[in-house]
Amino acid sequence: MKRQYLLLSLIFMVSFSACKKEDKTIDYDTVDNFYKKVSTIEVEVAYEPGAEPYTTLTNGDNIWQFTQTNVEALFDGRPVSVSVTVPPNLASMQQIPDQNRDNYSAQDVMNLATRFREGVNTQTSGNLWVVFLDGYFKDGDSLRTNVLGVNITGTSVTAVFKPVINGVGALTSQRKYIEQSTVVHELGHALGLVNSGLPETSNHTDTDHGGHCTNQDCVMYWLNEGAVNLSNFVSQNGMSQFTVVFGPECLQDTRSFFP
Repeated sequence: MKRQYLLLSLIFMVSFSACKKEDKTIDYDTVDNFYKKVSTIEVEVAYEPGAEPYTTLTNGDNIWQFTQTNVEALFDGRPVSVSVTVPPNLASMQQIPDQNRDNYSAQDVMNLATRFREGVNTQTSGNLWVVFLDGYFKDGDSLRTNVLGVNITGTSVTAVFKPVINGVGALTSQRKYIEQSTVVHELGHALGLVNSGLPETSNHTDTDHGGHCTNQDCVMYWLNEGAVNLSNFVSQNGMSQFTVVFGPECLQDTRSFFP
């Protein structure tokens, strides 16, 4: 009887060990995963005090409908229907503590995501994290006072630099769309545009400015990362909450990608 008990114990230990070996940690924060089985995408927004994002238009309508419209457009017509959730107001966003600094490197932004990001990416749900910061982007030793936002390459983490938004010489109503277009541009990078995880269906990658589109009427055009040029882009394209600012080339790329 004792020998039988030991034998059963040994079998259990071997089986348990085998299961542990097959248990692998999977990284779902990849461009491919967003276009496989993901059926829900949450845009999670955080902000520093003094860097609050705009949330309403003059008439009281929700300006974040603009981001929702454009993220939905990227997944329109794909085999898996995707439900997109975007926070409409500050109450549904997260205020993080004042960081008491005036510049942020890419690593600084990732450190904030590690500390404050609440959502996760899974096989069937995607999370895009956007943080509004009261400072400028520091690229190596250079302080980039004209950069509106950045996506940390290879991740779904994005930062928007509020002092640059505030410094754009435009009406407040126009500045709101500049801010939203910044968010959409950087989320485009996070979702693999242009040729940054999503293969091209036409030749529209600007080889001199990687990850950007040659179509000047597309929000992914390289100059649209700068304050003055994005201001011109917004002025020329007459924005509304439901304006899709991705060019047809970028939209075709997302609608044709089946990893």
